[in-house]
Amino acid sequence: MPLHAGAESSEVPTQAHLELRGSYTQICGTCVFTGENPVSSPKVGVQLYGDYLPFGWETGLGTLRLGPYGSLSSIGEIQKIAGGLALALRPREASWEVFTQTGVRYTTDEMRYSFQGRPASQGQEAFNLAIGVRFYLENQWYISLVGEHDSNGRKIGITIFPKNGGYNPGVDSLMVGFGKSF
Repeated sequence: MPLHAGAESSEVPTQAHLELRGSYTQICGTCVFTGENPVSSPKVGVQLYGDYLPFGWETGLGTLRLGPYGSLSSIGEIQKIAGGLALALRPREASWEVFTQTGVRYTTDEMRYSFQGRPASQGQEAFNLAIGVRFYLENQWYISLVGEHDSNGRKIGITIFPKNGGYNPGVDSLMVGFGKSF
């Protein structure tokens, strides 16, 4: 399984994606599964996403690619910027691929809300995690379905964001995108 970088590799060429996504965002969207009930209104938003995947491996499952990603989002009155590492796996001969991203994000303001009768907030800094699938159409165009979760990690004991000391169940988004692969 050799590692290949850059366009000089004929086996696993560099790949990049540019995509526009529409989102449906809810404070603690996963609370449906835990029985918790946050008091917040869902928000509709838009996201511009891009990644650059210069490293690739041929595996028994297909082509695995790795590289940086970045996104700009507008969710209601809040703007968000995120970045980190993206990982994509495209099975051999498939017209689809699964991908995940993990990184950090920063918003222009805290997202304040009431959670189980007590004040809570999603601070300006948080982890950004997502998983999705791209369905390729023709000429490298694709549609995607993505689930994204932003959280300060406090619920599992992570405390690296100093301003995010309060309880934080996270912010969850479901997105549909349309993009082009290069």
